[in-house]
Amino acid sequence: MKRYTSLPEVPKPVGPYSIAVEANGFYFLSGIIPLKKSSDTNDYVIPEKFSDQLKQVFENLKAALTSLGLDKTHVVKVTIFLTDLNTFSELNAFYENFFEKGFPSRTTVEVSRLPKNAQIELDCICCKHP
Repeated sequence: MKRYTSLPEVPKPVGPYSIAVEANGFYFLSGIIPLKKSSDTNDYVIPEKFSDQLKQVFENLKAALTSLGLDKTHVVKVTIFLTDLNTFSELNAFYENFFEKGFPSRTTVEVSRLPKNAQIELDCICCKHP
């Protein structure tokens, strides 16, 4: 089993956990929030608008996958946490364009709060041999 505590181009975890764990050809990615490096301060911030957070969280997912030598075709299961299910249709439209065809299985739930007051978080399971 291999644990990835950091990955290039991916914001550092906001707690004591591995960003990803590889076991028997599967990769388990921890919760990803829409952290983005601020051009003003060089600190990580979360965009205010949901649409910007949605785009950023998937950019962070793509960066994590690339760092692991994977791509979105390796994703087999996604869990998405939203603080407002009224954004569900916007999520679906973006998700459909991101994954295109052969969608991974997915669970989406509404939660009361997320780290750093993000409006969206996702985690996923990937398989090296899709």
